[in-house]
Amino acid sequence: MKIFTPAELEGIGRMIHFVDSSVSEKTGLTDINDSYYAYIDRVSADIEKGPITPLLYRIAI
Repeated sequence: MKIFTPAELEGIGRMIHFVDSSVSEKTGLTDINDSYYAYIDRVSADIEKGPITPLLYRIAI
């Protein structure tokens, strides 16, 4: 079992904060849960329309 050091935990927290901030900025919403739902809905709609292909899907092909 991996036990994270305080420095690793701080780094993980900064990464989460960065992604949360990016998602909130893209959606214009302040509630992080609402932001993620809106962002995922938007990305899902774009995938269905065809303008983007998810990176993980491209890697798997």
